Amino acid sequence: MSEASKARPHPKHALAAEALRAGHTLRLRAQGTSMLPSIWPGDLLTVFPAGGIDPQVGDIVLVGHEDRFVIHRLIETQEAGGRKCLVTRGDSISQEDPPVPPEQLLGTVVKIERAGRVFVPSRHRSLTNRIAGSALGRSVRLLNAVLLGRRWFKAGADPEPLLAQESRT
Repeated sequence: MSEASKARPHPKHALAAEALRAGHTLRLRAQGTSMLPSIWPGDLLTVFPAGGIDPQVGDIVLVGHEDRFVIHRLIETQEAGGRKCLVTRGDSISQEDPPVPPEQLLGTVVKIERAGRVFVPSRHRSLTNRIAGSALGRSVRLLNAVLLGRRWFKAGADPEPLLAQESRT
């Protein structure tokens, strides 16, 4: 694959970024595990556009990169070369993301919907949330066990078919 095609945004990402930049609210489904336990794969997120409003440290923000979106928590703003930059990190990741310019900020997550319940994300993580995030980020076995247990619980079924399916991949 050529470098030019790697950097080209997926059409749905380009459309979503354009909608946010035009001031529209976006709803999207979470896919990764970097924001566990605050955001789970499958959660429906409501993102308000950045629209010139400075996010606060602790907000969960959507940052647009050339070929993908990243939803992580804003942990600080810093000056780099006379320019303001935003630093983000996933709740279950120990390392910060590279600083990004404010132009890459597309919006802020203002609502999380999970299993028929609605949550407003807090800027302040509880001690339990921080400990769980750290443990899930450090142990792939624990992460896989929690995700498998969650799938089993949601399915309300015998875990054996899920275990067999997991072992084949």
